[in-house]
Amino acid sequence: MAVAILNGKDVKGTVLFLQPKPQGPVLISGNITGLTPGDHGFHIHEKGDISQGCASMGPHYNPFNEFLQLNGKTQHLATVTGLSKV
Repeated sequence: MAVAILNGKDVKGTVLFLQPKPQGPVLISGNITGLTPGDHGFHIHEKGDISQGCASMGPHYNPFNEFLQLNGKTQHLATVTGLSKV
């Protein structure tokens, strides 16, 4: 099990990641408070090392290696993981 703790100025919460069987799906559940109304996106980095901020966290998790073009720039496809909205 892995736990992400959100402790921002206004946004707080906990997100749990549980993989009951090796190589099986990961179940994600959580509770987030303090968000403004509407959809909010989020992504997962490949590593949980926050010692150097984003530099040590690795790239965004993208298991199917899918990308899109947005405003002339190549970006990862957040919806690949089904985690694009909170």
